[in-house]
Amino acid sequence: MVDNKEKITKKQSAKKSSKNISTKKTSKNKKGKKATNKKLIFGLISILIIGIVLTLSLVLNTKEKVVLTIDNIEYTESDFNMYAYLIKYDYFGINGTELSEETLNTQVSNDSEQTIGEYLKEKTISKIKVSAAILRLAEENNITLDEKDLEEIEADREVFIEKLGGKDEYKKLLKKNHTNTEAYIEVAKVDKLYSKIFDLLYKEGKRNDLTTDELDKLAKSYKKDYVKIKQIILLKRDLDTNKYLSDTVLNQKEILAKSLVKMAKDDANFDSLIEKYSESYTGKIESEYYLKSSLVDELKTVVNSLEVGDISGVVSSDYAYHIVIREKLDNAKLEDYYNSKREEKLVEDITDNLEKIAVINSDYLNEITIN
Repeated sequence: MVDNKEKITKKQSAKKSSKNISTKKTSKNKKGKKATNKKLIFGLISILIIGIVLTLSLVLNTKEKVVLTIDNIEYTESDFNMYAYLIKYDYFGINGTELSEETLNTQVSNDSEQTIGEYLKEKTISKIKVSAAILRLAEENNITLDEKDLEEIEADREVFIEKLGGKDEYKKLLKKNHTNTEAYIEVAKVDKLYSKIFDLLYKEGKRNDLTTDELDKLAKSYKKDYVKIKQIILLKRDLDTNKYLSDTVLNQKEILAKSLVKMAKDDANFDSLIEKYSESYTGKIESEYYLKSSLVDELKTVVNSLEVGDISGVVSSDYAYHIVIREKLDNAKLEDYYNSKREEKLVEDITDNLEKIAVINSDYLNEITIN
């Protein structure tokens, strides 16, 4: 009986021990799982934090670098490149906006060590400063853009896109020039402000219009500065390639030009000769008005020597043979002349504002190049 009791007690004791061991194992497993879960959670949080840091880093890195700060306005790399595109367009036309490294590294002239790239960069910076001066002049005179102005800017942009050949070509142009639509619109806004400043302050009868004395003086100088002519033009260059024609063709044209001078001076109708022979004839014979200063040197010299009604000999310029008849100047371009002088006054005021603007060059200005 005692033995049986002992056996029973031992069995119960063994069961308890077994139960305790089992409980300990379960407890350990639970603790192990909790530790594992904590590690997983910590790992996920770490990954999340790293992701946030990387995202912030990318955002900060993709933020555009500031090239110039003028009157507290920041001009970014895209702004700079848009102005650079306009400068290249002014100097080289649409086909010259993609310049090769070789061209950009070419010296401007034999007398200067400055490269074309450096020259274009200098002109770009100047253009940005002028834009800032226009903004200042507009602010000083409380001139702002309204909804209609913004709609016109957008309409002009759509026309520009259409001329390029569509949105894809527009995007390609922006990408090639490392700029964007925002920069395009900001430049367009400045152009629109310039027009509004002129219209509201410098046009006839406005506050900054030419004075009576200035108008009187300009009426006299108009007769000295302007010339009215008609001309027969025989081109020396191919209009599509801009290359000179062959020597044979040029010799033939020179002979024809000399014979046309003889015919014109022998009382042949000059308009008829223009209609029949001039390669600039477009279906309508019109007199041409020029500021003498804008004529090529060869024409300027000859025109100044002609009296009204006189016919020139053959005038050879870089691009054509010319035969010119000088006509009596009328006042058809007088108002245009006045407006050009009104605009000169505006430009002078903008130039004065250039001295007032506060310019801060960023370190990045030294690094950025024309491309």
